[in-house]
Amino acid sequence: MVRKIFVYVFILSLILGIVGVIKITGNLSGKAIIENQEKYGNAEIIKHDNKEGCWISAGNEVYDITLFLQVYPDKTLVEKCGKNLESLDYFSEDFQRILKEYKIGIVG
Repeated sequence: MVRKIFVYVFILSLILGIVGVIKITGNLSGKAIIENQEKYGNAEIIKHDNKEGCWISAGNEVYDITLFLQVYPDKTLVEKCGKNLESLDYFSEDFQRILKEYKIGIVG
């Protein structure tokens, strides 16, 4: 009986996880779809300076990492909310690849 409940909970968790990924990324490929390159000014980016609404820019690209921080809270990253990082070079290649999925537009 306990094993059967565990299996049901596991399957439900798996389904909810997949639905969450689709909802966050907008598709099954695991990459966000951006049809138009929205333009955001520095004043708009600066407003999103906390973990409840965290945008960062690097170079000319703007990222909304709010959902990422909900799953992987990182105090050092929260301190960068609302800022232009100039470059992503000091982040790992894995994080840079993940970050691309959170791109919402360009600085404009």
